[in-house]
Amino acid sequence: MPESMKHIPSTKALQAFITTARSLNITQAARSLNLTQGAISRQIASLEADLGITLFQRKARGLSMTPEAKLLLPDVMQAMDILHTAIDRITANQNSIRLKAPSCITYWLMPTLQDFQREHPEFDVELTSTTKHDVDFAIEPFDVAICYGNESLGEDGSYQWLFDEVLTPMCTADLAATLDMERPAESLSQHVLLHANAEQSDWQCWQSSLGLPPLRADRNQIFATLDMATNAALRGYGIVIGDVNLARHELDTDRLVAPFGHQVKSGKAYFLKRPSSHPSQGVETLSAFLASPPER
Repeated sequence: MPESMKHIPSTKALQAFITTARSLNITQAARSLNLTQGAISRQIASLEADLGITLFQRKARGLSMTPEAKLLLPDVMQAMDILHTAIDRITANQNSIRLKAPSCITYWLMPTLQDFQREHPEFDVELTSTTKHDVDFAIEPFDVAICYGNESLGEDGSYQWLFDEVLTPMCTADLAATLDMERPAESLSQHVLLHANAEQSDWQCWQSSLGLPPLRADRNQIFATLDMATNAALRGYGIVIGDVNLARHELDTDRLVAPFGHQVKSGKAYFLKRPSSHPSQGVETLSAFLASPPER
């Protein structure tokens, strides 16, 4: 055996290096790989010992890569990508599509997937719901993912636009009956406003598009995800600012109403993200289907 083949680092150590290099944070790397911080540190130390070099330097604000690490990273990432692709080709069910999607998109997605399965029964879609809005195919076991982000994502060839986020307040019909349409700012301030992010940016986007002053609600409730905030609105707990596409079922069945009518694009959108290399036939078929879904 050649000398150079005797001490090839483990794939676990290489993956720990890649993930740590991306975040420059041991805690984030550990969370991404579902490991402890100690386990990540040991993998990095093992890799450094195998290579005889230092990969990271600790600073007051976190880690920084050494020049050797910066030189090594692109080749390691390429090698790991080739390895994952080769293994997937051999072991993966070619008729299975592993799809990752944010939980807030479920009501929009499920009818779409049902239509896809009817037209393409040869493929099985394995859906994983998550609170995250992006994907890293190098470390996550998915073939394709639905992501959420700024419109600029559409400029990346690996992202396929699905629909823009269009915001409007929503609530039950009973709660809507108590609102004064002539004085929206004052009327809204008397109710619980439901938020899907701590920054309350969605409400701010809508109110600023009407030239309204910042809303000063008596009570605000912040939720981890939009679907949780929407469920609270369905129970009459307050008024949610939501995407009309994602809430189409609730609006069409009058479980929720949009009392003010005014809608605004947030500047964000939902995209289908595909791996940059060798997408499966199932992913290609699903991508084409989502690009031109059937009329319902």
